[in-house]
Amino acid sequence: MSSSDRSQDGEARQRSQLLKTSARVWLNGKIIRARDARLSIFDRGFLYGDAVFETVRLYGGRPFLWRRHRKRLQHSLDRLGLPHPENRLEDAIAELSDACALTDAAVRITVTRGVGEGLIPPNDLSPTLLVTARTIPEELVVQRRTGVSVIRLPFGNGGQSVVTGHKTTSYAAAVQGRMAAARTGAYEAIYVEADGRISEATTSNVFAIFGRTLHTPPLEAGCLPGITRQIVLELAKKAELRIREVPIEADRLDRASEIFLTGSVIEILPVASLDGKALTKIAPGPITTQLSRGYRQRVQRHLRQSRRDSARS
Repeated sequence: MSSSDRSQDGEARQRSQLLKTSARVWLNGKIIRARDARLSIFDRGFLYGDAVFETVRLYGGRPFLWRRHRKRLQHSLDRLGLPHPENRLEDAIAELSDACALTDAAVRITVTRGVGEGLIPPNDLSPTLLVTARTIPEELVVQRRTGVSVIRLPFGNGGQSVVTGHKTTSYAAAVQGRMAAARTGAYEAIYVEADGRISEATTSNVFAIFGRTLHTPPLEAGCLPGITRQIVLELAKKAELRIREVPIEADRLDRASEIFLTGSVIEILPVASLDGKALTKIAPGPITTQLSRGYRQRVQRHLRQSRRDSARS
């Protein structure tokens, strides 16, 4: 396949996921058709990226690890001084999932500071709250079995700043990174910071196995405190694996026996190739497989609890 064909194929795969967004959204307390949704041109999320968001996975129609997601969202709202929505987010998620008849999906909660111009916002703004949902890409099932291709980027995600570690809507670096990945036919791209160390991928955390030790960049490297990242570290500790949260030189990834990505939507996703070079003969590797099995067990417990809750209601 030529580089042009790989680029077109990668871009087509990423665009295809946009078509899977649900036909309805929850906007400021109402379920409406997505095509009828309207935001002010002066909304600060649009003008300045003055907004945060949270992506939650639904299994059995119920948000997975919701308390952790809610806590992270509230922390970001507080840290950036954004107003808290008056609506109960759990209710908004439930209403949207019911309206769209979704049980296995990704739900995104976006909170902007509201409508108002100027870098110094007025004190009386009301936040804009938008909840959207999309189905899970079908290709993920195959990708978990075969692994995905990843590239290293020649730039980082911005280093340490006031928004580091928070899911803001300022996603220019991620867009550039994913476009670069698509041009090579890769699935995902890893940020390489100015010091030559990795921080994270554009929409996921990164783990690597060296010897029998699990490595992942520390939060101080500029990565998001991912919820799935937390669970993987807990599973690894329970399995008595050696764990090191330490800086990882980008060049050292070439010597990893296993690499995998984590995120609420992708769960645990093995990496089969790095910059076009096969990482291992078999992906996922044994440690990735072990942790993936533990993660799926957590999901199954969640599903059983969801069924019990539904039976009682």
